Amino acid sequence: MPDNPPHRALTAAIAKAIANGAPQYVNVPETTSWIIVNSADATLCWSNEEGWVEDTYDTFSGLERKTVSLPIGGEWEQAPWSTK
Repeated sequence: MPDNPPHRALTAAIAKAIANGAPQYVNVPETTSWIIVNSADATLCWSNEEGWVEDTYDTFSGLERKTVSLPIGGEWEQAPWSTK
């Protein structure tokens, strides 16, 4: 690749973020399941029908994660199960 200062700067910033513990979502399989966790209270997760709940929250696919808007205070968290 030719000398490209913006590309080098972006690559360095990404590498630094990953080294500091930033989550990596590049090439995550579409079968990965996601939940939306409340950033102020990790015991609450998002339900499209009920809002913030403790037990009856929704699971989202990788595709939904790319297209669904987060509710205020929500953060994506990878679930320990798959949508397979």
